[in-house]
Amino acid sequence: MKKLIFYSAIISLGMFYSCAGPEGKKANIGEADTILANIEGADKFTIDTAQAMVEWKGFKPTGQHNGTLAIKSGTLYMKENTPVGGDFVLAMKSVKVLDIQDPEYNGKLTGHLRSADFFDVENHPEATFVITQIVRSKESKTTYNLTGNLTIKGITKSVGFVADVKKEGDNFTASTPEFTIDRAEYDIRFKSKKFFNDLQDDFINDEIALVIKLSGVKSQ
Repeated sequence: MKKLIFYSAIISLGMFYSCAGPEGKKANIGEADTILANIEGADKFTIDTAQAMVEWKGFKPTGQHNGTLAIKSGTLYMKENTPVGGDFVLAMKSVKVLDIQDPEYNGKLTGHLRSADFFDVENHPEATFVITQIVRSKESKTTYNLTGNLTIKGITKSVGFVADVKKEGDNFTASTPEFTIDRAEYDIRFKSKKFFNDLQDDFINDEIALVIKLSGVKSQ
């Protein structure tokens, strides 16, 4: 009986929930850019997919879930020590839930995230991000205001956030502070108050918190 009660709670909580909500800065989201970053004459760096990842958190009034997404492939272009462009591909079937230890309940939630209620990975197995603009921040020589086209479920939006990029010899590392995107912009409707008016407290926050971590080596 206790397992049945717990299972029902997990299903009702779904993917995204937290009593506090996301702490990261909200990303700037707009219409997709048509002009891409100029990478002519830049050195190409290949992302190490064994080390790179995207960490996610999802929220609801009563708690939260967190996990990871694997990066399938990607590149970063740099001129001297300055990033000028790049892209990466997310393998959406790789979504993992890290906060649920019970294999059965973990599998149920993971399967739900892969379903049409959320990321519909059978029809949209990949998400992509392509940099359109990079501007050095005044805060630090290695901090950049980065803008790019993020495509999820076949929907492309321009997304802006901050990233720290460092180059040492033929290697680079890049990471972001926690930031949030609005899942409703990508037609992820499950228990979203932007699509349903009768949810009361049984809703899932539209904000997904993300942290991107990349590393790689110069291509020969």
